[in-house]
Amino acid sequence: MQHKIQSLTVLVGVLGPLLFVGACQKKQAPPPPKPPTVTLTAQPTTVEKGKAVTLSWSSEHATDLDLQPGVGKVQEQGSKSVEPQDSTTYTITASGPGGKQSATAQVNVTAPPSRHHDHHRRSRSATKS
Repeated sequence: MQHKIQSLTVLVGVLGPLLFVGACQKKQAPPPPKPPTVTLTAQPTTVEKGKAVTLSWSSEHATDLDLQPGVGKVQEQGSKSVEPQDSTTYTITASGPGGKQSATAQVNVTAPPSRHHDHHRRSRSATKS
């Protein structure tokens, strides 16, 4: 009987810590949040002053999107018509638990044709007839 008790004590002495360590293992941490992605395009990229340009964007894993200059907070994807007065670089910044990401689109603004120049041409062609 003494031998059985010693064997049981040894068994509990060996298995007890193993079971305890197994039960106390740290649970795996959840995977880190994915970084946001964002794209921005302008169509057309060159426009005469006073004409409209369409900015289009899409993003993933973002909780906040800010389109500048002059547009502000926007949804995860969409488009907006703008009329830049000068050449402008538009920047969208996507923020989320995984960090920040930005994208840009350049719009070049050109001067409209001079009306005075067109009028001068028409006057000269009228006098030649």
